[in-house]
Amino acid sequence: MTLFKIMGSSRASLVILLLLSSPAPSAADENPYVGTWELISVKAIGADGSIDDAPYGPNPHGYITYTGDGYMTVLFSFGDRPHINGTWRTAPAPDRAQAFATVLGYAGTYSVDGDRMTHHVTVSTDPNRVGTSISRSIVLDEDTITLTTPAIDLGESAKRYSLTWRRVEKRSGFIAMSPDASLHRSPDASGTGPAPRATPSLAAAATVKLPTVASFFDETCHGCL
Repeated sequence: MTLFKIMGSSRASLVILLLLSSPAPSAADENPYVGTWELISVKAIGADGSIDDAPYGPNPHGYITYTGDGYMTVLFSFGDRPHINGTWRTAPAPDRAQAFATVLGYAGTYSVDGDRMTHHVTVSTDPNRVGTSISRSIVLDEDTITLTTPAIDLGESAKRYSLTWRRVEKRSGFIAMSPDASLHRSPDASGTGPAPRATPSLAAAATVKLPTVASFFDETCHGCL
């Protein structure tokens, strides 16, 4: 074997080694929208260019999540919502109407075409949205995305709503699934977080008798959603 053949073979082996050792691109690398984003601002933009910086109150809250396999979910509410008198099932009708009018959540799938993000809704707090596709313009700017609606006529002059979201960092101490299919609490970033706790395996959990849906909401939930 000549020296040139040996060098060529070595170079080929090196290239193959580098290819094999290079990490595969993650879903976030291929799709920059994958992840969870927290609502940081909302603006209502009038046809005359006027801007309302707090159409949902001074401190709106919300999260939107896009997964790598094409699913999405979003939930946001007006800021400083008052408590209702009772539970979400037993409160007076005006209280429940106010609570309903100040929160929106839905989930489904999504698709992206250029600067257009479309949410294909399969479940929603607003039943009229189920089965519809909601298209928004989207702008990605480093760690934020801004979704802007087309002009919406809500009985006054038509307005466009622009919602800006910031990517959230991965939380420490989250609940994760261990290899033996039991749940444990991960330590925090310092390594001094809570120790893994013993929890029943999935097989053991399957033997636990669960309450009925009615008893859960009546006796346990106390107004949870």
